[in-house]
Amino acid sequence: MSTLQRNAEAGDTLAQYELASVLSTGFLGEDKIEDSFYWYMKAALRGHVESIWNAGLQLVEGKVIERDIEAGLHLIHMAAKERCYGALRFLGHAYHSGLHGLYMDKQKGEFWYLLADKYKDIDTPSRY
Repeated sequence: MSTLQRNAEAGDTLAQYELASVLSTGFLGEDKIEDSFYWYMKAALRGHVESIWNAGLQLVEGKVIERDIEAGLHLIHMAAKERCYGALRFLGHAYHSGLHGLYMDKQKGEFWYLLADKYKDIDTPSRY
């Protein structure tokens, strides 16, 4: 067991996020990719905003875990409210193009894009 995994299992939120990120790439084996959602959610439940965003994205895409667009969009909106750049951009694109079950609303899309541009250079806050 790696130090990263030991730290993640011990409750280290940043280690949980980093382990999820490594697992999601398939670097540790394709059979481990599904474990990334578990670790993103562990960190998300502790308030780690990038984990909330990544778990939501995995749910929307349905590549790693069974697709649940409603739950995924809920998580993505939560991350966007915390100024997560990726989530803000995602919502801008989704509303602008009418993707993922969201109605096309170019004005709302522009709103999310503007927020993304405003916060792109600011660290995403995490509550862990």
